Parts: sequence; C-alpha cells; structure tokens
Amino acid sequence: MDNNKKTKNEPKAIIGDKEILKSEMTAEQINFMSHVESLKNKIAKLEYEVNELLPSLRFYEQSFIESTKEKADKVLEDKSENTEGGK
Repeated sequence: MDNNKKTKNEPKAIIGDKEILKSEMTAEQINFMSHVESLKNKIAKLEYEVNELLPSLRFYEQSFIESTKEKADKVLEDKSENTEGGK
C-alpha cells in the first residue's frame, strides 16, 4: 500500500493517454519535462497579463478615436462658419 501511495504522489508526465512516472524517466526526459512545464507556466502567466492589459488598451484606443472625432468635428464646424460668411 505504501508503494501505491508513493507512486500516486510522485511527479509524472501525461503523454496522450499514458502516464510516465518521473522515476521511470531518463535524465534527458526529466529535463524536457521541466522545460515543458516551465514554458506552459510562462505562457499561462503571459496570457493572464495580456487579458489584464486588453481592457486598458481598448480604453485608450477608444479615447483616441473619440478625441480625433471631436477634433474633426471642431475643424468641420470652424470651416463651415468661415465659409458661410464668404458667400
């Protein structure tokens, strides 16, 4: 029973539908597994950060668009005021 408990808590990799215990891996496989885990963690962290940054980006994009519309409306208004008197 101790052996089952030990293997249950032992680190393992899952490839397809097969579990490979760390104790059954070569040093090279353990190294590969470490890199895979590290990269997955980094990707998850970056995805989280991107998801936090996107609303801020959308806000500033929308603010920029609105400010250009306001400026364009003002320019058009000024132009129309200047051309009305000249006719």
